[in-house]
Amino acid sequence: MIEGGIPQKEAPDCHEIANNPKIYTHQRLEAFLSNPHFPMRKFTLSKSDIQNLIAFIDNLRIHPPKP
Repeated sequence: MIEGGIPQKEAPDCHEIANNPKIYTHQRLEAFLSNPHFPMRKFTLSKSDIQNLIAFIDNLRIHPPKP
């Protein structure tokens, strides 16, 4: 799979996704979680489940200290 022009050997973990918000935008995550694809198993998430997963990922983001 190619993400942002860089070949990916395996799926990124939640921390990598959280700390690359320019690549993994809210809209991109919503679309990704709404449409099962290979190699993911086919499962259906409710809109609420999707929003909860995105909130979980957002909470993993490392915020730089404020000066």
